[in-house]
Amino acid sequence: MFAWLLLPILFLCSCAGGEGKSQNQDNVVRQDFNYSYFKSTYFCRDTSATYNLEIFSRLPANYNRPGLNIILFVTTPSGEQYADTLNLPVTTGGVEAKRIENGVWNDFSWYYRKGVRLSQLGEWVFKMRVKGHYGLPEKAIGVLVTKQ
Repeated sequence: MFAWLLLPILFLCSCAGGEGKSQNQDNVVRQDFNYSYFKSTYFCRDTSATYNLEIFSRLPANYNRPGLNIILFVTTPSGEQYADTLNLPVTTGGVEAKRIENGVWNDFSWYYRKGVRLSQLGEWVFKMRVKGHYGLPEKAIGVLVTKQ
């Protein structure tokens, strides 16, 4: 009987895991008529380290716009909020963007910031508002945080 109580506790502790990459649970926040909303989170445990912040996107192969318009909202662990308007090019010509074509979808990633320090310990929240739907799948857009 005691083992059945201990098993869920061990499972939760094993999932509380390490630093290195951002979490993307509950990535799609909502969609309405004009916008799609996505969310990524990252739990910072080291304010002395430097990090790279990348925005990734999975767009339909027939996406025919020259850019992806995103408003990025950043919330710090203490609740401070910042917003940045981005027009991310969907071509790699002269831009530091990675593109992987796989038939139905094209995967892109762009460096948003390189070598930055996250000034506060705790959970950072990145929310993206994208104009339009474009048939984006769940978790189609997010922020990837990697420790250098």
